[in-house]
Amino acid sequence: KKLAGKDKILLGYAKTVEKLVKAGTRGAFGGPGYDYDIVYGNSKSSYYNVGFVAGRYAEISVYSDNGADLDLYVYDENWNLIDKDTSYSSSAYCSFVPRWDGNFQIVIKNNSRYASWYEMYTN
Repeated sequence: KKLAGKDKILLGYAKTVEKLVKAGTRGAFGGPGYDYDIVYGNSKSSYYNVGFVAGRYAEISVYSDNGADLDLYVYDENWNLIDKDTSYSSSAYCSFVPRWDGNFQIVIKNNSRYASWYEMYTN
């Protein structure tokens, strides 16, 4: 707010950010989430069921600890694909704005030959 000075537009943005911070969550029910787990190699997958709030920006990040090629898929409650990251990378990121409150399926697929420990973050 200090940096915005008397600029009404910047003050408006600052107030919006302040409300989001006070709400304690941006996307996932219950606030940010974290998990550390293993996904086996040869196209095996790990599955999560995470609730997200309608109209709030939702983010999911995955990082492999040992450089395995991980893919990330997000599906709605009816298994319609919402977003995916299938790049050849040891990290993956998806973001979306849900149209309704509900549970979303997160799938982490390991395309490497060996198992990988990974970290998953949701907002």
